[in-house]
Amino acid sequence: MRVTPRCLAVMACLLAPTVVVHGQVVSERPREEAARVLGHPIMVADLDARWDALDPAGRSDVAAQVHEGRMRALEALVDEILLDTAAREADLSVEALLAREVPALVEAPDAAAARALFDQMAPRAPTVSFTEVESLLMAYLGEQARSAARARYLQRLRAAAAGRMAVWLEPPRWSLPADVDSPRTGPPDARIEVVVFADFECPYCRQLATVLRVLTQRRPGEVRLVWRDFPLPGHAQARALAQAARCAGEQGAFWPFHDHLFTAAIGLPTATAPTTADTGAALAGGGDPLIRAAADVGLDVALFTACSTQGRHHEAIDRDVALGMALGVTATPTLFINGRKVVGLRTLDAYEALVLEELRLQESRLGAAP
Repeated sequence: MRVTPRCLAVMACLLAPTVVVHGQVVSERPREEAARVLGHPIMVADLDARWDALDPAGRSDVAAQVHEGRMRALEALVDEILLDTAAREADLSVEALLAREVPALVEAPDAAAARALFDQMAPRAPTVSFTEVESLLMAYLGEQARSAARARYLQRLRAAAAGRMAVWLEPPRWSLPADVDSPRTGPPDARIEVVVFADFECPYCRQLATVLRVLTQRRPGEVRLVWRDFPLPGHAQARALAQAARCAGEQGAFWPFHDHLFTAAIGLPTATAPTTADTGAALAGGGDPLIRAAADVGLDVALFTACSTQGRHHEAIDRDVALGMALGVTATPTLFINGRKVVGLRTLDAYEALVLEELRLQESRLGAAP
């Protein structure tokens, strides 16, 4: 029998290694047991749980890096399988197959493209003329065009094999407890839940609000948004704004008020920005920008002011902050898309790509592709 690397890998998985102390076999070690101390097993899951408690941000960052590395490896292996299969079916080598198929897909660059690239680079090399580097720029753009053509060909192979492909590699996910008090919008049975930890004083969160509004319009009925307050310590107005938005939520207007805060960039005067203890006092005057915002949204201003004066939502905001810290949130915005942590502002296309990936993963779980 020929023993291949794959056979060795399978045997390694099936045979649980033994624990040896002073040259004597003590016991067989279960695959998920990391150590045993005085008869007490320490499982890998125990290590991860303690790691989560000690350094949630570091743990989540490492988990994300591992998944990204695995995904890059998966993409490379998928490409190899698709190319090998297509080459075998065409009775060609992979190199010959690519030489036959890719050139027709190349979009050759022209002098105008080279000139545009030169103009982008010119400030960094003001003494270099276009004629001196035109041939180098054309060569570079040509290589980029060939790479893009190869990618387009592989995309065609993927599309042709779509019915025979399934991916079960799951990204790291965080389990977020349900909270009926958290503002949310979108169908309760939506396949994608986006939990947003954000700060009303954060400029990137303001941009995110617009991006997510368009995303929900592009994917109607598929996305539910859940808001979690995470006012950053360096933003003096953030907690007061969070409190005001939740008071608007008491009148069923959290999201209109949320949009108004971000769209109009409403804020409290820096010199009189309220703290956790005196939010209500800051709202006493009719000229307060939050009072005007409440009126603009159509709220009952008296109820809104009473809510803010009593500080009814400070505990809820504190719970959100504590949850965020437990999940390793250190910056805003931080999103959890079906439990997948996404830190920082990204483009609309990037968020939509994640949504589509989640939908594909859900479809793959329904059944295996042959």
